[in-house]
Amino acid sequence: MNKQILTIGFITLSGIGLSACTANEPTLGQQLQSQGAQYATLGQSWQEGQDNIEKGEKLVKEGRKEIKSGQTKVNKGEKLIKQGEKTVARVETEVKSP
Repeated sequence: MNKQILTIGFITLSGIGLSACTANEPTLGQQLQSQGAQYATLGQSWQEGQDNIEKGEKLVKEGRKEIKSGQTKVNKGEKLIKQGEKTVARVETEVKSP
């Protein structure tokens, strides 16, 4: 008899426990809303990443153009320095030997 009462009590408590667990589970609609919000957040993050890629590629392209332009200016400057050094050396030589 005591065994039957314990068994019935256990089954009853188990049933109540299980129904309590299912009462806290989100509905299908709530699950879909949650997933939709997660996907929206992921989509926004992905778009921000794509925007950063495009901005970065543009900056790299501009930077490379500036490097090329800068190198051209450096080459031109070095050429002018050499020409100036030759001119100064020639004039100094002429001044020293009258």
